[in-house]
Amino acid sequence: MTTAPMAIEDGGLDALANAIDVEHQAAIAAAVSALDHAIRCGELLTRAKDRVGHGGWLAWLQKHCRVGEREARNYMRVYRHRAGLSVI
Repeated sequence: MTTAPMAIEDGGLDALANAIDVEHQAAIAAAVSALDHAIRCGELLTRAKDRVGHGGWLAWLQKHCRVGEREARNYMRVYRHRAGLSVI
């Protein structure tokens, strides 16, 4: 939490509105950051899959990454469709 609860209560509705705006902006920034990381992870996974070659992908992923198969597919899907994604 970025604002002390007592300070909000003491400040009335203006303080609440300000705190709401602060938290909203923080949520947007976190969502944008998370999406950026997901896209980058998908890009890196896609590059690795292309290099590993047919038939070796799952074994390589299990041996070298702490990302499950389903998560990897989802990250790569996010990467492929990145142009159409937005947070808000």
